[in-house]
Amino acid sequence: MGNDSHGDCVFAAGAHAIQSWTLNAGLPAHTGVERTMSDAAVLSYYSRWAGYVPGDPATDNGFVISDFLNLWRSGVYGGVLLDGFVDPEPANQEHIKRAVVLFGGVDIGLQLPMAWQNMAVWDAVDGAEGAPGSWGGHSVWVPAYNTTGPICVTWGSLKQITWPGWSRYCDEAHAIVSPAWMDKEGRAACGFDYAALRADSKLVR
Repeated sequence: MGNDSHGDCVFAAGAHAIQSWTLNAGLPAHTGVERTMSDAAVLSYYSRWAGYVPGDPATDNGFVISDFLNLWRSGVYGGVLLDGFVDPEPANQEHIKRAVVLFGGVDIGLQLPMAWQNMAVWDAVDGAEGAPGSWGGHSVWVPAYNTTGPICVTWGSLKQITWPGWSRYCDEAHAIVSPAWMDKEGRAACGFDYAALRADSKLVR
């Protein structure tokens, strides 16, 4: 989704959320139809919302995750609406797990260490190579977890993160809520009554 050559990871993460929501909506009957944004579509939003000018590297500066989510909430991204988002504390693993199950994933920020450039599994690392942010900041979508830790989507593939690696390098997390995660009966893939949540949320705004 363009993130192999552009700093649009925030926008790629949002597009990966749409992929996993639309694919899994309607489970277990598998009535969901995966929606995959093209690289060109993702980059077009990067231009409109973040000010990136194609061909001008000086404008390829990434974007703030919360700013992206607020723009998405007030408009539409890739043809998908966003009802809102809440920010679980990254250190609270139980909240992160519940967010993944209930809302289909979490949108996170990572301070990548240089050591992760050549690691098959992203784990906590000591020393200068393991310094948070030494490889830069990154945004990814986390649609799953296992006993080892979270599994994220980045650069076109799935990547395993260990829980110690998560604790050391994840500095923000957003549970984002979209009707794309609902089936025709207003329920999420996990059976959560999403329609009721949407109705209740309107009462507290």
